[in-house]
Formats: sequence, structure tokens, C-alpha cells
Amino acid sequence: SACASGGLPPPQTGVLKISPQAEMDDDVAISGRDPKQVLKRKGLVTFNFKGGLGRRQTDMMKGGLSRRQSDVSRRSLQSVASTTVPSAGYEGRGAYREARAVKCVRVLVVILLIAAAAVVTSLTYHYVRQNERNDFEHSYTEAVNRLISVIRIRKDSMVAATRSFSEVFTTQYRDSHYNSTTYSDQGWPFVTMPNFEKQVRGLMEISKGRAFEFSPIIRENDRLAWEMYALDQAHVVNASQEQIAEGIYMKSEDNSVISATGNYPGARYQGLFSPVWQIEPTQTNSKAFLFDLRSQIDRRRAVDDMIQFKIPTLTSILQLVQDAGIRPSAILFSPVFRDLSRVEVVGSTLLVFNWDVVLEKILPNNIRGVVVVMSTNTGQSFTFEINGDDVSVLGEGDFHDTKYEKHEVTFHVSLGKEESFVDKANKAVV
Repeated sequence: SACASGGLPPPQTGVLKISPQAEMDDDVAISGRDPKQVLKRKGLVTFNFKGGLGRRQTDMMKGGLSRRQSDVSRRSLQSVASTTVPSAGYEGRGAYREARAVKCVRVLVVILLIAAAAVVTSLTYHYVRQNERNDFEHSYTEAVNRLISVIRIRKDSMVAATRSFSEVFTTQYRDSHYNSTTYSDQGWPFVTMPNFEKQVRGLMEISKGRAFEFSPIIRENDRLAWEMYALDQAHVVNASQEQIAEGIYMKSEDNSVISATGNYPGARYQGLFSPVWQIEPTQTNSKAFLFDLRSQIDRRRAVDDMIQFKIPTLTSILQLVQDAGIRPSAILFSPVFRDLSRVEVVGSTLLVFNWDVVLEKILPNNIRGVVVVMSTNTGQSFTFEINGDDVSVLGEGDFHDTKYEKHEVTFHVSLGKEESFVDKANKAVV
């Protein structure tokens, strides 16, 4: 413009504008178009002169540019294009790549965190589970050892209670003679312990027994005389005259009361009776007076083993008539001897007890679900479940969970040091 007018144009002021959507285009068609508008559309840097153009300049713009001016303008545009700010499209693509990279890193970090959490959780689970298994096995072992120890202690207490009272009978009546010639001139079997209930009460508490009894051995030739003696001494044992008058009895197959015979099929001893003579407590056992213990096979085996081997014996598992529901029980016999030579057995002291009482109040309340299967050499088995202090009977048979068989512990209960005699007694055929 300065060359065309022959002088310099007046100074102008301008404002720099930059479009964020600029794109470079070297092949701009200038002819017939407004360069300012072309530059604006293409996003190039332009100067907007607030003072405007002179008339001559305006006319020149309107009339078009000469060839020389066109070339100068093209070179000016190329120079301007070479100095333009890079377009925002390139910046957007770079920012996108960066954002994508950041996102990938974040995803990778999350995956690593999840994997680490899974590994830590798995290791923690196996560690805790192993500790729980170890705690379970340790607690179970302690519980079983405590059970075995306490059961043996209680068994020893029961044996000691019956044996000690048997010794009282042996020592007190070893030289006794019954004065009345009506019955016999011999002390045994005509023996009655005065204040029986008071003497055995403490023994029952120690042994946790249900009943304590004394039973003499009566031979067939002494039966009638002894029954007369029992009728005469009924008041001493707190029995009724009517019941004693019936004599030594047994139960028939239909559970009716009949006179005992003393001769039982398969028994080792014939013509022998073992009637219940003294018992505590009498209130719940009054019907037991003069019942022949040898009339039932499970009791007879224990009595005959005691007579033969002269040691304490135990019946198989019994169901007492006093119990309505299933409650495994047993009777422990200890021999009473005629004198201190301990050759002839003339009677026995008996302790009646329930097996659930033997198992209760042993384990702490946090130990629960311990299953005890009690088996006898006669083929009987009963299952108990121990939950802390409480014991419940699951029923007759073996109901333990087979998946815990690897933790099974078996132990045998012996009634004394004479284990060889006990083994022989257990093998005896009734």
C-alpha cells in the first residue's frame, strides 16, 4: 500500500487474535476474496486495524490487486503462515494420548491392587483357617484327655465306695452269729446293717450314685429261714410287711411278680439267690425289696463274675424301670466276704448309677459337640453328646459323624488293678 500511494501510511494500532481452530493452507485463493476474511476462516494471526484503511487503499482493495501486489500479498501470507501458532488440533490429540496413558496407568494400578488384595485375602484365609484347625485339635485333645481322666477318677470313686462298704460288712460280721435258733446259728446270710441309710449317704454323694444297696447270697437250703428272718427285720430296713411276706421274687416275661426259682438256664450257679435287702433311698426303690438280682441275665452275669473271680464287676448297660425315657444306667457290684481270708463271697454291696451323670460337668461351656459312644463287650452301644456341663443321650447305637473319625480316641474302663481277672470275667459265658 505504501508503494502504491507514494508515501507511508499513517501509524495504525492493532489487536492480536488467535483462533483455537486454526489450520494452515498455503494455497489460499486470493483473487476476488477478502484476505482478512480468509485469514480469519483459516485461523491465522491477523491485525485488525482500528483506524481503518484510506480511501485509496479501500479502492485498491475493491478494485482488486495488481499482479505484483498479488505476489507480494502471497509472500506476505506465506510469511504470516510460517509464523502462526500451531493449531489446537495437534494439542488435542496430544492431550488425548496423555489422558489415555493416564487412564491405562490407573486401570493397571487398580488391577494390581485387586490382585494384591486377593492374594493377601487368600493367604489370610488359609492362615486363619490353619490356626482355627490347630486350635480345634488342641481344644479337642485337651477335652478328650480331661474326659478320660475324670471318668477314670469317678469310676475309681465308685469302686472305692462299694469296696469300702463291703469291708465294713466283712469286718463287722465276720464272727457274728444269729442268736435265734428259729432261723440259723450262723451269722451269714442273716445280716442287717443298722442305720444303713445314714452310713451310705456320704458314699453316694462322693460316687454320684443313684442308689446304694446290700444283697446277701442266699442258698436254696437257707431260703425259707432267711425269708422268715427278713419278715422279722422288715421294720429295720423300712420295708412293708406285706411286701416282705411275698418272699424272694422275680419278674415273668409279662412283667408280673412270681416267686424266684434260683435255677436259671445257662447260669454258672444253680439254686442261688441274690435278693435286694437294704437300699437307700427307699422312697423311690421300695418295690425292689427281695427282688432276685440273679433272675435277670444282665445282672446275673455281674453277680456270678463277682462270686467266681472275687472282684468288683459291672453290669452291661441297663434301662431302669424308674426312667421313662432312654437313660443308660449300670450297677457296680463289690464282693462281701465271710471273713478276712476273702475266700468265700457271701454278699455284695451295689451302686446304681446313670452314665450321663458320669459324663456331666467335666468340660467347660465353650467346648460343645463332643460325641461319646459307649460300647460293651456284649454288643451294646449308646451315643451321648456333651455340650459343656450338659449331657444328652442321642439314642441306642453309634451315631457319631464319620467325617471326624480321624479324631477318634478309644479307651477302656477297668474296674481295678486285677485286669487279668476282669478280662477273664468278660469272656465268661452266661
